[in-house]
Amino acid sequence: MEKELLIIGSGPAGLRAAQEAKKADIDYLILERGDTAQSWRDIRQDMLMLSPCLPHRDWTSISEEFPIWKMEINRPFCYAHEFTQYLINFAEHYQLNIDKQIEVLSIEKQNDTFTVVTNQGTYSSKIVLVA
Repeated sequence: MEKELLIIGSGPAGLRAAQEAKKADIDYLILERGDTAQSWRDIRQDMLMLSPCLPHRDWTSISEEFPIWKMEINRPFCYAHEFTQYLINFAEHYQLNIDKQIEVLSIEKQNDTFTVVTNQGTYSSKIVLVA
């Protein structure tokens, strides 16, 4: 499969990069080793975040257009499970292109193209963002 941009990981950085790529009409794809926001699913879900989730002090949202504080969350600091759900909601809201259960095995660059070998096949792209 060939894409303009391959994003590895569907955490905050990967989802935000995908949102920007979609707005710019860039042909992108996120490759995720598990389900959306898998790394966040894997941490202790009752962990309290250290950044505020408030309208006037929002240091947690990954987009001003889709803020976490509009969700029903613990305030002023949300829990990891709430942030995880926020990331899942973000991906669904923006209908981001994510291939799940894709484990990246290797990345090689030849000339101007990256070849990304996974457990489900091979992808190629001019740009790879490891997020």
